Amino acid sequence: MKRTKRLFASLMAACLLLGTAAGCASTNAGGQAQSSAPQGSTPEKTESLKWSLATSSSGSSPNTLGSIISNVLNKNQDAVELSAQVTAGFNENLYLVMQGDADLGMGTCLDLAQAYTMQEGFEDEGFKNLRLIGLYAIEYGHQITRADSNIKTLNDLVGKKLNINTPSSVTASRNRLIIGGMGKTPEDFQIFEIATSGAMDGLRDKTFDATFNGMSIGNSSVTELSSQIPVHLIDIPEDVFEKFNEAAGGAFGYGVIPGGTYKGQDEDCNTWIGYNMLYCRADTDEEAVYQLTRTLWENLDELASADTGFGALSIDMAAFGPDLPFHPGAERYLKEIGAM
Repeated sequence: MKRTKRLFASLMAACLLLGTAAGCASTNAGGQAQSSAPQGSTPEKTESLKWSLATSSSGSSPNTLGSIISNVLNKNQDAVELSAQVTAGFNENLYLVMQGDADLGMGTCLDLAQAYTMQEGFEDEGFKNLRLIGLYAIEYGHQITRADSNIKTLNDLVGKKLNINTPSSVTASRNRLIIGGMGKTPEDFQIFEIATSGAMDGLRDKTFDATFNGMSIGNSSVTELSSQIPVHLIDIPEDVFEKFNEAAGGAFGYGVIPGGTYKGQDEDCNTWIGYNMLYCRADTDEEAVYQLTRTLWENLDELASADTGFGALSIDMAAFGPDLPFHPGAERYLKEIGAM
């Protein structure tokens, strides 16, 4: 009997030692270890937020860039899983973000400033809740014709077939301002309203004589077109630019697309420069926006390897933008790097 008690005591001591070493584990009916700690006490990895990025029409330059941005940001952070959303264009993006139907949007400094200040066409108070995240692209005016056409200047276009993009798009609004800067009206041209995604095909197939689009230097769709048919880029003379930019509230810069960028384009092309932004609503999750902003600026090389247009960006441009507030998450990152 004493021997039995001693054996039982020894077994209990051994169990206590094993239990302590194993973190007080017990076994279930199937013989599997179970923690005696309260269920759910071990913290689990937070699931990524699933957000949409409003871009533009399928196959357009913004849609392509939006897909690249989403892929690079998703690869390098796990706070947000971002997906590029096809839309009717930058104007629609403003409404989608403002109304909460998209989490992030892509747009130009011009349309963002017009919406935030509630200019004509943007009378909804909700636009005052838009906030900047950061610059994602610098675009240059591409006034493109076929090199084999007789169109060399803006004045040569009068009476010809000109594509200005879909009626409600920011591109069309900008092109109407350019036409105004020429001292002309749309009635002085045969106007076509084909989206950017179909513009190069329309030019190649001679559906129209010229198309006006904003794109990064070395844009892949123009490069591809010029490999099939040489192209000519039409200059925006400085006097036309000044009138156009005054009508746009000074939203644009003036610069050059270097000669030789595309086949058939042997000389420098003077043109407008536009700045495109990522934005969201003021109530968008601060930590998530911080992570996206940080990841965007810390991975410029990876973005540029996917599209050369991103190569025009540098960290010293991080605080650039129109006269809108930055989102608190973006502002936090900008202050960390000394940009604000």
